[in-house]
Amino acid sequence: MKEKRKTVRSVSERVRNKFGASVAEVASQDKWQLAVLGISVVSGSSNHAQEQIDAIIRFVTEFAVEAEVSVSGLEVFNYED
Repeated sequence: MKEKRKTVRSVSERVRNKFGASVAEVASQDKWQLAVLGISVVSGSSNHAQEQIDAIIRFVTEFAVEAEVSVSGLEVFNYED
């Protein structure tokens, strides 16, 4: 579990620093072989938010070479006056 926490912390910090996104481990905290991260970005443009999420997914996939990265859900909320 220590190695998992170290890896999750490292990935989370790198995503926060590079993209300014919010990152949290949101499920499967008790499983050493699985980490489920929730990542959110805020932008004035839904296109920009989508580009940021796509870039984060690419970044994590390249960074976590010893892990399988999959996306199970993606939501973009657009609020207008």
